[in-house]
This record gives sequence, C-alpha cells and structure tokens, in this order.
Amino acid sequence: MRRVANITFALLVAIICGTGWSVKVTAAEPNRDNYQQFSGDTIIAIDAAVANSIEDINVAETALRLVESYQSAGSFGVFVYSGVGNTPVRLEAGSEQSKAEIDLVVSQLMEGYAALPSLQFPALGTMITYLYEIDAPRGSRGFLVTNGKSSNDSAGYRERLESFAQAFATEGWELNTVMVPSSSPEHRAFLAKLATISGGLGFDGGTANGLSEFATVISGNQATGSIESNLVQGSSALGTIDVAPATDRLSVTFVRESSSTDVRLFNPQGAEVNLNRTDVVGIATPNVVILSVANPIAGSWRSQALGSSGRILAGVSASNSLDLVLVEQQPVPVGEEAVIQAVLTVAGDRESVSGTFVSATVRQPDGSTGIYRLTDNGLGPDKKLGDGVFAATIDATESQGVNDVVLELGWHDHVGLIRAQGTFKTEFFPVLEFNSSPSPSTNSGEFVTIGSLGVSIKGFPHLVNPEMLSVSVLTAGGEVVEAKAEPLNPVENGRTWQFEVVAAPSTAGAHIVHATFDGKYLKRSYQISVLGASEYINVLAASIPVGVEPHSTGLFGVPMWIWSSLGISLVLIAVGAVVVTRKAVPYGYLYDDSGRMVANFASLKRGVLRRILFRDRVGSWEISGLQLFGGTFMFSKDQVVLRYVAQRGQPSVRVNSKPAECLNRLGRDVWIGTAGNLITFANGPGTVASTPEPADA
Repeated sequence: MRRVANITFALLVAIICGTGWSVKVTAAEPNRDNYQQFSGDTIIAIDAAVANSIEDINVAETALRLVESYQSAGSFGVFVYSGVGNTPVRLEAGSEQSKAEIDLVVSQLMEGYAALPSLQFPALGTMITYLYEIDAPRGSRGFLVTNGKSSNDSAGYRERLESFAQAFATEGWELNTVMVPSSSPEHRAFLAKLATISGGLGFDGGTANGLSEFATVISGNQATGSIESNLVQGSSALGTIDVAPATDRLSVTFVRESSSTDVRLFNPQGAEVNLNRTDVVGIATPNVVILSVANPIAGSWRSQALGSSGRILAGVSASNSLDLVLVEQQPVPVGEEAVIQAVLTVAGDRESVSGTFVSATVRQPDGSTGIYRLTDNGLGPDKKLGDGVFAATIDATESQGVNDVVLELGWHDHVGLIRAQGTFKTEFFPVLEFNSSPSPSTNSGEFVTIGSLGVSIKGFPHLVNPEMLSVSVLTAGGEVVEAKAEPLNPVENGRTWQFEVVAAPSTAGAHIVHATFDGKYLKRSYQISVLGASEYINVLAASIPVGVEPHSTGLFGVPMWIWSSLGISLVLIAVGAVVVTRKAVPYGYLYDDSGRMVANFASLKRGVLRRILFRDRVGSWEISGLQLFGGTFMFSKDQVVLRYVAQRGQPSVRVNSKPAECLNRLGRDVWIGTAGNLITFANGPGTVASTPEPADA
C-alpha cells in the first residue's frame, strides 16, 4: 500500500508541476513539542542563494548544526538547491558522517555564489519525495533554509508552493522555515505562512529573538533571561546567574547576531566554564552557543559577552532534584482566611531540607498583593513538624476570582531560588440569615412563629436540603426551648431557601436563636451558622392570686389584691395612653404601576382596638384587595418601613426585584412585587415614579 501511495504522490507532483493545479489550502495546528526528544526523520534543504552573504551562511550553519545535534534518533538528510533540487544525502543523526557532511555543505556555501534566485518549488518536491522514499513516519519534519526569493514569484507559483505545504500536513509531516537575514519582510511573511499551513513553525533567523526561539524549540531549553543587550564595537554585557543547591544541570544559551561576539561563562570561583571541560556538554555555532553543566556549584555564576556590534541574548535553564509544588485545594469562601500548603520533595520523596525557607507572593482577585512566609514547624496552620509540607494563612479577600501564587524556596546561607507557581480560587458561598417576627404572642407551651431563616449566595436564593439545617432556641437565662425550622415553599425535591422558625416558649421575653447548616458547595464541605434574637414574645398565662386568705376583706369589703390589680391597671393605661399618643399616625399612599391608588393610609378604616394598640403600624391584610401576605407597614416621623415574614403557601414578595428582607425601607423609587403586581409608597398624591422596575413575583 505504501508503494501505491508513493506512485500516487509522484503523479500528484507531476500534475502540480505540469499544470499548475493546486489543492485547497488549510492550516494545520502547529506542533511545539520539545524537539530535544525528536526521533523521527529529518530533511533539510539549503538555498544556494545564502552563499551570497556571510550572515546568511552563519544562520544556515547554525540551523544545520543545532538540528543535527539535538536529534536523538532517526535519519538526517541534507541537500543544497538552486534551480533544481539535488539528491539528498541520508545520514544517521549524531554520527561522525553527518557532522562531516555538514562541514562539507558549509564549505561549499563559503566558496559558492548564486547569480540568480533559486526556485523553491523543486526543493519542496525533493523534500516530500525523500520522505516518501524512506517511508518516514508521521511527525517527521523538513526544514527549508532560504531567503524566500524566487525567479518565479507570481501568485500562481505561490499557490503551488502552498499546495506542497498542504501535502506535508496531509501526511502528518511538518515543514519548518528558517528565514536568513537577507529575507525581505514580504518573503518572511510568506515563508511563515507555508510553515503554518503544514503545521510547522516559521523562524526569523535575521533577528536575535527569532534565533532564540529556534534554539529554544530545537534544544528544549526553556530559558529565562540573563543578558539582553545591544552591543557596540568593543563593549561588553554581564549577567548574574544564581544557582541553587542540589541543582542537577545548568544550561546557558547565548544567542548572538554577530558571530564575532565572544561569549563566556564563569562559575562562583571565577573559573571559565567551556566545552573543553569534561562536565560540560553543548554546541557552538556562529549564532548560538549552548553550555550545559552537570552538578554546578551553588552560588553566583556570571555570563559575559564581549566584542562587536549586534544584539546579544543569554538565557538560563536549570533542573533541580528539589521540587516545590502548591497543594491543590477546593475554592475558599469569600471573606474567610485561606490556608495554602506547599510540598517540598527531594528526588520525588517528600521531606524538609535544613537551612531552607519557603515564601509565597499571593495576588488576590482585587489586585492586592501580599507576601507570606510558609513554615514547617508544626505550629499554626502547619499540621506536622518537618514533614516537607509548608503552610501559611492568607488574609481574607472580599473579591471572587483566581488568586495567583508564586512560591520561592530559598536558603539562609546561599543565593539562588527555586520557584513554582499555582492558583487557588475564592468564591461566594451560601450565607444564613435570621429575621425576627414582629411581636409574637402565644399561650405557654404552644408553638408560635418567632422568625425566619434564609439561605442565599450574594443576595440570591440558594436551594438547600432542609435535613441539613438544625436550630435551637434558648431563653435569656439559657434554658432550652422546644423549637424547629419548617421549610417554606419547597420547589425542587423538597429543597428550599426559606424556613420558618417556630418555638414553644413557657416564659415571656426575647429568646436567642442559633441555627447551623452543614452542606456541600463547589465540591467542598462547609458549615454556616447564624446567631440572632427574637423580639419580645408575649406568653399568656392564667393569673393566680398568691397569699389570699379565704375570708380576708379589704376596703369596702373588696379584697386588697383586687384594689392592687386595679391600681396597676390604671397606671398601665395611663402610661399606654402617653406612649400611644407619641406614635406616628399612618400617612401616605400606595400606588400600583399604572398609577392607580391602592390605599390612603390616613383615611383607612380600622378597628378601634387596632387604632389604639397599633397606632403606628398597619397590617397588609387591613388593606382591601392587596395580595401582600405577611407584611406590616410601620410608620415613624421620617420613614415608612415594610416588615415582612414569609408565609407558607403564599406568593413570595420581592423588593426592587430582589427577595424581600425582614425590614424594607419604602420610598418613591422602591417597588414591591407580589402575586404579579407592583406597588409603591408615596408621601403625597401624584408623586409615583414613572418607570417602575420589572415585577418578579
């Protein structure tokens, strides 16, 4: 089958070359895997036109030697092309023969000269034919090193080149392009496009940054900057490299635009480290020098660049047997302190290392930043001394989002840090609120509603399982009162967000309410609780005279306890009259969203007792036609408040589209929604807001 595919492809090439037919071009996904472990087949095509510039030759040589040096297995082919593609020489990667062939190609380029631009088309055809003939596996790659100029640069010619790039992608191969310094911006863009179509990468070899990207991809050294400078003739640049203890390998990559720039590396003792040492491996090319040191001495190393003009970059990567990792955790509730933990391992085994410290820089969602010292001393948030798990308590944040953590492992007597990164989230969690009922009254030992509980997240109802809620009620003296929480309006599998707190008190007075909920949210177990107090509970009980003799008489033959009770009653009536006359008289109006008056509180018909005893408050049930259940309008001289207690089986109430609270201050821009209707309070007639908020009953 493979031979049939080869013949089919050869016919395809012939058709493309002879007729200009092109296939539809689509971009494949670039593969940026670590090429250091590359073990497929590689073919490199060098444009003969690079011989016209020493800078172009340097980039071509750099590309050749880096690719060959970092290919661990598989075949390695190379050829130079101009008007036609020469036959590639197939070599084994890493062999002396492959290195000799590269030397030969470089010497030919140094001695050659191309009078005319090359043709890219035959080169791409030769590369694909070579990969077919050797039965190259998927993932094999090609490198086209060129300035992109061609003796035929028409739009149709470019379309046929794109068809070849698509053929690479179809076979699962990659075409990578390396642009030499003489490439024009237009040709750089087109070469990068060819690479993208095939799923490969385009490298700008005319800049230090492009060469640095090429060296990083080929070598696999993910380096951080040590030197970044633009040199002038005779100048120098220095960089400091802090190497931590237990470092296994230190790799320094120098990238230089000018091959005459001298680059050097020195250890903490001042000795130069180069490729002549037995503990150093690497490669030296005209534009890239890589030095990799085994078991480097801990301390401050120094990188240096001397010489001619041009940009110089030096990057550092290091591997260490010590590893620091942030322990993953479930989201932390907003407003609560968080405990972060970092695990230190040595060659994969968790342990604490003497003389070290761990710090964390935490950037919270609101942008604030804090620095914390993590400890492994068995105190505070740390659970066990010396187990390699470091812990610290992080300040609470009121913002929801991702917290970025940068960990640093350092030494008290050494320079050098080992860094790690991680994140944890803060989220709004459910909260539990208690609202007391107004003036509850009951007979001794009988249940009465003393308040309500609500579960919400950021002000919005949150459905919970009633079985996870517990409530207890105590008298002011600490005596336990029989109580329970009854769910209101269950909506889904018995779940609800509102509960009615009922109790059976035996003594009058305010009572203490303590509720606790145990649940799970965002895969994290949590517990929320609330401590509140009921209003004064009036407990009715039979009055039994104490210490009255059967035949005792008082004034005018009336027992003295009756005279005493009568006197106390008169005093209470007098005090009550004073209190009542000081209470505000109901005032203002209720309007619906059409502007129709629903109620005039000043002229509302009420019973005598309610006018006397409840002069400053009006129950919602006293207003004819108003479907507002569990509401009481409370009046004072400067404000009107709606007290609301949810009623089981009745429509819920919302204030400005949010669930009504226990106390809701009313005004011109406050709308009450219930049973599909909207009403608002106004001090005077004709003062209703023109645009109410949507109802959400």
